[in-house]
Amino acid sequence: MMHLDPKILRRTRITPTGVIHTVLPDTELADFRDWVRRTLPVSIVAQGAAITGFAFALYRPAADGLIDVELGFPIDRRVPSDDYFTVGLLPTGHVAQAVHTGTPADLAQAWKALRQWMDGRRLEPAALRWETYLDAPTIAGGSGVRRTELAWPIEPVAVD
Repeated sequence: MMHLDPKILRRTRITPTGVIHTVLPDTELADFRDWVRRTLPVSIVAQGAAITGFAFALYRPAADGLIDVELGFPIDRRVPSDDYFTVGLLPTGHVAQAVHTGTPADLAQAWKALRQWMDGRRLEPAALRWETYLDAPTIAGGSGVRRTELAWPIEPVAVD
């Protein structure tokens, strides 16, 4: 039985990020994460920025069998993009947030449980969502137990 203890939080600060964005087959995600983990921090520092938090993956809708993902780190300032990374943003607004403790293989089920929690409260999930890796290795795959923070922005609800 999975226990997430979701909450609704308000993010009030736009967070600049240094990311590598791609769309790839879901079977290639683990290798891509490993490559990003090795190369991105060097690129960010070379541009004069500092990494200010844990690694994350931001997901957008994609065609079946594909993953549209930005892998990266929050950074202290917006800097010019280079050959390896671009600058992104983690948005402000209300998010449904929960911390999952388990293996990477359990994350899909954790996202499903968070979605069910949102549905039960009539909250409309946004198209994008992200997970922040609270334990090392920060982006790399692997099967060990880790804490992963799930964040799913909530779309504003129209009032009649």
